[in-house]
Amino acid sequence: MKKLIYIATIALGVLATSCAEDFLETTPTGTIDSEVVNEIMAADLEQMQAYISAGYDEVYCSWNTATNGNDIGMITEMLVSDLMGGDFAKPVDNYGWYVYDYQCDYRMAHWLRAYSFWAPFYYTITNCANPVIAALSTLSESELAANETAQSLLYQAYALRALSLFKVVNYFQHPYQKDPEALGVPIIMDDPTKNVPGRAPVKDVYAQIIADLDAAYQLAEGKGFENGKAALSEYSIAMIYANVLLFTGDYENAAKYAEEVMKAIGFENDPSTLIYNGFNDLAGMKDIIWGYDVTNETGNGYFMFMSYICPFMTGAGYAGLGDVILIDENLHKKINANDIR
Repeated sequence: MKKLIYIATIALGVLATSCAEDFLETTPTGTIDSEVVNEIMAADLEQMQAYISAGYDEVYCSWNTATNGNDIGMITEMLVSDLMGGDFAKPVDNYGWYVYDYQCDYRMAHWLRAYSFWAPFYYTITNCANPVIAALSTLSESELAANETAQSLLYQAYALRALSLFKVVNYFQHPYQKDPEALGVPIIMDDPTKNVPGRAPVKDVYAQIIADLDAAYQLAEGKGFENGKAALSEYSIAMIYANVLLFTGDYENAAKYAEEVMKAIGFENDPSTLIYNGFNDLAGMKDIIWGYDVTNETGNGYFMFMSYICPFMTGAGYAGLGDVILIDENLHKKINANDIR
């Protein structure tokens, strides 16, 4: 991928008699080609972590602004799909957030919701995953085998791309088993500013998803949580793989990947580490395999998932101010009475 990264230079000058605005250069005159950036990063692979970190931030934060309450990254689609699907209920409208989604009245192609469902995923693919995959694809098999940093970066990039494609294809076409030949979504592997492919059949999109997950899992297998639980790992990749295979009807292999994770991780059933502490200990809860470590620095204040969901965030969230989102009664009745949640 070749893109231009602009570097703005500021010229400051001091004259004995006056200062002029002419000394401030407001139009960028210098550019760095992305191929040069890749060469620099290839010399120090740890610098390439910035691409991966941006992909993880995208899962939680808005792709275009951290102050847009209607777009809180990939978490948006989780919240909105539950509202539109009826698993969530929105009984009040105090501040207007996600009301149109609940009413299924935010669906036209030119409206923000449709845009916010495809833009974050393709941003992750083209701006976070593809640059890493392109840069590391130049390594030979032996070079990759000898470089653990490169392996780690590569499996995270493959998994991010697979997850993004999996999400977007299921929002813009019927499920795989309904019609694999139906038009899905574009598979973007190169610079989208130079080559914008058309919609690929659903079966081709899934073929790419599975190829990426297979490559990711082969590189991640046996490495556990080597980058912590905030990063994609052997276990979270396996669970994503199992979910994808369920959609294709390959239940045998889906069960295989899920069972591998369950054998390694197990299930937590101690109430003191679950609901009574708010499910909020990413490192300490053994059956949490992938999560975002929300802190004062990484949180978005009122514009974050907990703000809309948690009524205990009084003074720090919309739900705490009475603009609650609740579980649908019909779904609640289906939950086993012995379920600790």
